[in-house]
Amino acid sequence: MTIDIVGHLTELGFTEYEARAYSTLVKRNPLTGYEVAKISGVPRPNVYSVIERLQQKGAVLTIRDDSGVKYAPVPPGEMLGRLARSFKSHVQEAERALTQIQNVPQADYIMNLRGYDNIMAKAKQLVEMARRQVLAAWWPVEFQFLTPALGDLKTRGVESTILCFQGGAEQTAGCSGQMYRLSVAKDTAVRWLVLVADESELLAAEVPVGDEARAAWTRQGLFIAMGVWYVRHSIAVAEIVRSLGAGLRDHLDERAMAALVGHSREGGDGKPWLESLLQGVEMGEREVAKST
Repeated sequence: MTIDIVGHLTELGFTEYEARAYSTLVKRNPLTGYEVAKISGVPRPNVYSVIERLQQKGAVLTIRDDSGVKYAPVPPGEMLGRLARSFKSHVQEAERALTQIQNVPQADYIMNLRGYDNIMAKAKQLVEMARRQVLAAWWPVEFQFLTPALGDLKTRGVESTILCFQGGAEQTAGCSGQMYRLSVAKDTAVRWLVLVADESELLAAEVPVGDEARAAWTRQGLFIAMGVWYVRHSIAVAEIVRSLGAGLRDHLDERAMAALVGHSREGGDGKPWLESLLQGVEMGEREVAKST
């Protein structure tokens, strides 16, 4: 397998000639300027200015002896470590400077996102930037994607309360905080993701099967409150269902059944919400019975 060393170095801020000269010196050293040009393919009229820039970057050393001037590379680990520290410092300073001049969005500002990768990148950012609390509801595939970021919350002292649709123990492994599960029918046509960070930011997304994922991110207080209560009420339903199981029907009187059947929307599988919920409960009980 060919490793594109020049390509990686140019991504780190080297010019193509600088990358070629440095990688040549890593492979063979010490070399004269003439030898660097000959082996690397850097034009001879340019090679000394290229070497000078590499010296300014702290990537090349000058060696003088009786035979003349030669050049050697600063060891890659040392050079890249210095580059990483410098990059991190610049990122931190840029963040401070940009924060000071940032025009904070108005409370009613809503940003629309399209594409699954963009949405999950935003979800990961909200989890990583949370300082007090993460409250979320999502499906196993999104849960697993965010597991590494969720696992870091406890070490940062951030509380997490997560509801996972159809999520079993294998999905929740490695994550701390309060974990809940609500079984819904597996053949739903749309997955939902609702994520609230510090009760100050909301990301609400839908992931249709076979179609482009869409989401909205906002700091608008009303929508955040709706997201919070959606997750908390869903958790309450999940715990009622867990406690009563398929016997839930026996505990609902005629008025409650009429309200749930008559006023609930159809689920993503095209069935009334209560029917889908109870189907999920029965399916979960069958899975438990098989495992035992």
